[in-house]
Amino acid sequence: MPDRLRFSLPGDKDSITAVRAAIASYANSAGFSLIEVEDVSIAVTEACKIICCHGLDGWACRFLVLVRAKDDVLDISISGDSSEVLEQGRACKMCARCPDDGELAMFILSSLMDEVTLTDDSKGTRTLVMEKRKERREV
Repeated sequence: MPDRLRFSLPGDKDSITAVRAAIASYANSAGFSLIEVEDVSIAVTEACKIICCHGLDGWACRFLVLVRAKDDVLDISISGDSSEVLEQGRACKMCARCPDDGELAMFILSSLMDEVTLTDDSKGTRTLVMEKRKERREV
């Protein structure tokens, strides 16, 4: 298993499915339990929506995904360029009340992941970093 994954995809809803599947497979290969992998999958979906959609006038053009498993920790970073959007003015069809749904998504992330940080820089890049630690199991 590679020690990290790095890929860039268009910022659209079809890419979210690919990101979710890739990261879930990677977490499974890194030895995370089925429950932990499902938590990560849900969190990744919400994170992609936050990066590519919530608060924007359309979908961000691209997003970059970095994933790394080290020891008992899975680190996931998803960033997107919010200064450019894929389709200006197009309503986000995945969100009923965008950008208000972003607050709910952050709540979901913080309940599923061990650490979550969302940042926006002056150049319009939004980055969400998440960490999931394996639960210790008694043998």
